This record gives sequence, structure tokens and C-alpha cells, in this order.
Amino acid sequence: MTWSLSRSLFISIVVWFAVEATKGLIDDTSKLLLMAMGGIQLLVVMYFLLVLLSGIVKKWKDHKALNYGFSIALTVILLIFIEGTLRVLDKPSWSAKNYKEAGWRTSRLFEQINELGFRGQKIIYSKDDYVVLLVGDSQVEASGVEWEQSPGPALERALNSKGLKTKVVTIGSGGWGNDQQLLVLPEYFRKYRADAVVVWQTIENDVMNNIFPTHWPMDGPIKPTFWLEEGELRGPNVQMGEKISYIGSNENAMFKLQLLINRVLYLKNRNPEKGMDASWEAKLPFSYQPQKSTTENVSYDWDPEKHPEHTYIPFENMENGKNHRHLGMIPMSPRTEYGIKLTNLILGRMETLCVKNNATFSVFYAEHAKYTIDTTTKVQHWKGGYYRHSLKRQFVNRQFINRGLDTIAIPITIADWKVSATDEHLNGNANVQVMQDLADVLFKRQLVND
Repeated sequence: MTWSLSRSLFISIVVWFAVEATKGLIDDTSKLLLMAMGGIQLLVVMYFLLVLLSGIVKKWKDHKALNYGFSIALTVILLIFIEGTLRVLDKPSWSAKNYKEAGWRTSRLFEQINELGFRGQKIIYSKDDYVVLLVGDSQVEASGVEWEQSPGPALERALNSKGLKTKVVTIGSGGWGNDQQLLVLPEYFRKYRADAVVVWQTIENDVMNNIFPTHWPMDGPIKPTFWLEEGELRGPNVQMGEKISYIGSNENAMFKLQLLINRVLYLKNRNPEKGMDASWEAKLPFSYQPQKSTTENVSYDWDPEKHPEHTYIPFENMENGKNHRHLGMIPMSPRTEYGIKLTNLILGRMETLCVKNNATFSVFYAEHAKYTIDTTTKVQHWKGGYYRHSLKRQFVNRQFINRGLDTIAIPITIADWKVSATDEHLNGNANVQVMQDLADVLFKRQLVND
């Protein structure tokens, strides 16, 4: 059926005003419906213009110049239509985030978030309060337990019960190494004071977190990272919160269509962390090399099928040392030795910063007795390789990590101490026990006193 220009104009006007009248009946809060109505009106305009141009072409079909003009005009109309549709839908958004931030604060939403962005009470204390800054990783954040049984409140109660008016501030997040802890300390001291700084050490992951520029297991979220250069501490490569762009800048785009093209062209760069571990690893000493075969008795403790409680084992990166077991490998790899020296220097710089700000500095760790009494060396099988591993070797390495630092060992004395069978973070009761014993040691050694 062929429509005349007048009929097309009539239909376009009727539909336009019908839609406009309908829009007046729609609640302003129904933004999606209003955008759809606007899109219909835009289509009506496009329809009439196409009918008009097709009539011109039929009349002047023998004129090549007009045909070319029609093609150009049709292309322009199509682009205008696409641009208009994108603007109506506000896709992609002008304000879309086109960067990732290096480092992170708390990894979850909690009711108690302090002024620095960590799980903890508000940083409020009086001039008479003894302020303890408890620093760590997921053990300090304690996302698996209720607030009152998390380390901060438990340590504060324990010290207050001894007659010492105390406020405990917590800084720590899941996946943190000592590098992020070091970088947040100056931010804390710029605004607040501390009489004692206590670092909760988790060597199973602290050292590997310090070695690599992304989170475990490979090319995870980007984080600030220090390195060694001729035995000296250098870095970090990026600062906490530094913006790392991964797509074209929104500021240079005048049109939505241009912004969309930018997003498509830069799609492959939306993950700037991809390949960071490999490029960083090229500058590191080589990692542990497993045996391809063995005549010794083999343990399958690392087999996830036989030990499903170890939920993270399938993701361990044994090849490059970014795993929770590298400190116990025999012989010790040059990369692990590098990580031990790196960690010791980072902790040493933390100590220097704390002393400069009139605070004592201590490192403490908490372990269950069953780990400390295991002195056997086992050959573990993992994905076709054989790894000689000893917990005793791991504990010896900790002495090198903490060399020259005030170190406190707190045994976990309760039998049921895990959050769950698959989560080896301390549960609420274990936190209370460990913090009570830590308070006893700190008080007796007068690291915390009135």
C-alpha cells in the first residue's frame, strides 16, 4: 500500500500528540516508561522524514546527485536516531566509571565502618584514653563473626577490664598484605594518635601478598606493591586509591555514539590487571620447582577431592609461589627468600613510622597447637607435581620475617576455633580468647600501660 505525503503527515501528527497526551498522564517517577514514549515520538519523526525523502528520490530517481544526497541524508538520519535513542536511554552513561582504584578498604558492608573505611567503631577517644591501633587483614576485619566478638571490641574489653581506659581502633581488610597496611598508617597518624600499634600477622598469605601487584590467586584486584632493589626497599608502584584508567576518557566524548564506540574499542582494556602478575614476575627471582616424580611416600592432603574442606586449594598458584604454602617448601626458593626479606623491611618501616609518632610497635600471631607440633616433612602431590613441604620450615621462616621486631605468639587454646569447616578464620569465641591473652601479654610487658 502506497501512502501519500499528506496521509503520512496526518498519521505522524496524530500519533505524536497521542503519545504526548499519554505522557501527561504518566507519573514523573515512571522514568523508564517516559523514556519509551520519547522513543516512540522520535520514531514517528524518523518515519515521516523517510517517507518525505523516499518521495523525493522517486521523483528525481534519474538524478545521481540527488541519489547520493539521499544516501547521505539517510545515513545522517540513522545516526541522529541512534544518538537520540542512546540519549533517551542514557546509555552509556556519561558518569560511568572508566578506571579502577589501586588497593581497597573494607571488602563488605558492615554496620560499623570507621572514618578510614574499615570495619570498626568510630575513631573517638579522649585525651586520657590509651589508644591501641590493631592492624591486620581478614583476621582483623573478621567478617564471619558478630561485631561484639570481633578482635577490636574483644581487645578493648580485655584491656578495660584491667582498669586501663582503652580505645581500640581497627585497620584491616580481607586480602591485605603488609604493603597496604604500611600505606594507610600515615593517613591514620595525620588525623589521629596511637599509643600502641599491634599488627596481627598471618604469614601464610602476608608474604605472597607483599610479593605480587595483584590479589590472589592471579591478576586479581590491583594493589600497591613494594620491591627490593639491591637489598633496599623501593616503591610502591602505585598509591592507595590511585586511579588506573582502562577505557577512553568520557571527557573527550561529545556524543553518546562516540562514547559507545570508545567503550567497544577499549573493551579489551577493561581489566588492566590482566597480565600484571606475569610482567611483575619477570623481575622476581625464580619460584619453587616441584619434582616430576618421586620414590618417597606421597601425601594427598592437598587433593581437593579428598579434602573438600580446603576450598581454596584448587585455586592455589603453585607455579609462581602465589599460594598459602610457599613458606614451607623445601628447599626454599629464591622467590620465597626474596619475599621474606621484603616483608621484614616493610614491617621495619612500619615500626619506624610508629615510633616516630610516639607509638610502640608489636607483631603478634595466633596459631593452634596442632600446627606447631607437626615437625614432619611430607611430599605433597598437586596437579602432577611433587612438593616437599614442612610446617616447621614455615615457622623457622617466620623468625626471619620478624627479625629485629617485637613479636608475640598467642596460642589458640580452645578446641572449636574455626568459623566453619571450610573457613579457618577465628570464630567469635577464639577471637575473645586470643584477644584476652594478647591483652595479658601487652599489659605484663608494659607495651600497653597507663
